[in-house]
Amino acid sequence: MWQVKARFNAIFFIHFETFIQFSSSLCHSYVLFCHVSRLHPVYGVYWGLFLGTVFMFLLGKYTTTLWAQMLVCPNYVLVPMILVTMMIGNYTARYFAIDVWMGIGAGAIIFFVKRIDFPLSAFTLSFVLAKLLENRFRRSLMLSEGSLTIFFTRPYCLAIWMLIALMVWMSIQQSKRNRERAKQQATQ
Repeated sequence: MWQVKARFNAIFFIHFETFIQFSSSLCHSYVLFCHVSRLHPVYGVYWGLFLGTVFMFLLGKYTTTLWAQMLVCPNYVLVPMILVTMMIGNYTARYFAIDVWMGIGAGAIIFFVKRIDFPLSAFTLSFVLAKLLENRFRRSLMLSEGSLTIFFTRPYCLAIWMLIALMVWMSIQQSKRNRERAKQQATQ
């Protein structure tokens, strides 16, 4: 019986249309093959990951020039394609239209933030760390029973606040120096 399933799996692999379907079904069908032949199902996962890696390597090796040619594409063609792809991705994440509008709003905010020369790395970092910081803030407030003094009474908290104040002061001083230099260069 396992030979019939193995032959079916081989035919099944060949007729997939996309690589993603191929690699995901590869794991699943190999797990079924291992179950029939009395192997542990974890081996199927390992083989699926291995074969997925091999196929990703081959896909990357032979299609890199195709993807590199996209960089030659002019921006007036490339940017709308990226925007449409991003909107489709936003919508398919949860199938809510509000996600698309939130993506457009975030893009507009980033456009204006970039216009005022705000570093985008800090903006991106805030998106990545926001949920983690919110959970830790909530936990701290629960431990202190809702009191905000927990952020100012501990010695290490005071040291962090002093470092933050020092960095803000140094950035303000640097921006003042840069403005003075710009004025001096403009007058010369």
